[in-house]
Amino acid sequence: IRYSHEKDKFWDESEATRAYERTALAGKVKHIEKNEVRVQPPYPFDLTTLQVEAYRVFKMSPKEVLQLTQNLYENSYISYPRTSSQQLPPSLELKGVLEKISKIDAYSKEAKFLLTNNLTRPKNGSKSDPAHPAIHPTGIHGRMSEREHKLYDLIVRRFLACFGEVAIKESTKVTLDMGGEKYIGRGIAVKKEGWIPLYGKYYSPDEEKIPLLESGQAFKAEGKYKEKKMTQPPKRYTATSLVKALEKNNLGTKATRATIIAVSYTHLTLPTIYSV
Repeated sequence: IRYSHEKDKFWDESEATRAYERTALAGKVKHIEKNEVRVQPPYPFDLTTLQVEAYRVFKMSPKEVLQLTQNLYENSYISYPRTSSQQLPPSLELKGVLEKISKIDAYSKEAKFLLTNNLTRPKNGSKSDPAHPAIHPTGIHGRMSEREHKLYDLIVRRFLACFGEVAIKESTKVTLDMGGEKYIGRGIAVKKEGWIPLYGKYYSPDEEKIPLLESGQAFKAEGKYKEKKMTQPPKRYTATSLVKALEKNNLGTKATRATIIAVSYTHLTLPTIYSV
């Protein structure tokens, strides 16, 4: 694991040089702080969050997601996709949906686990849509294209994950004394998996193990490094961040935002001009 100076960023190069020169390679553990973090299950998908997640894991554009979900809906594989809801009401008979999914080999183990442990109440989000619930599988499964199957799998895994239990992680902060200069290292580890296995490969891990240390323990570092970096401009918009921005500013509708972003443009040019 990498330890960084407690100041993190130095804006004065001479100050950074002095701290670097004072830093000794032999030191001791000054302080260890541990905290448990409860990580709630993810909410069911509304159209925007599905478009954002599909871009993250598959690099699918919002427009492609809209088309693929429409195909899945027309084949009765998923619910109506043009929704802003992150809620699955009890009226959907969710236990029955889970029972249908348990008969699909790819999801049988996870669905049966939820049913066996009576985990049939989902973690709902705050966004609602009076016309339609969150996007969810119907339990009907049949032939679909490769791209449709990728998106269907993501929707099913998200549906299963929102029924899971809270995951628990332990964060560790270690402070080192290196010749009077303090360095900080951070690690995080999963203590209870909860919903994480239900989301499967779509879970984005942030764990970083930290070596077992004790307060006051002496040690030697492998080396020390000094990096000079330039400040960076804000990140450019992506197709999905634009969708989120449109939704936040109440521009367009669930059905039109993807089209707004994908609309083509005409580039005007002049022919080569020769002097006469």
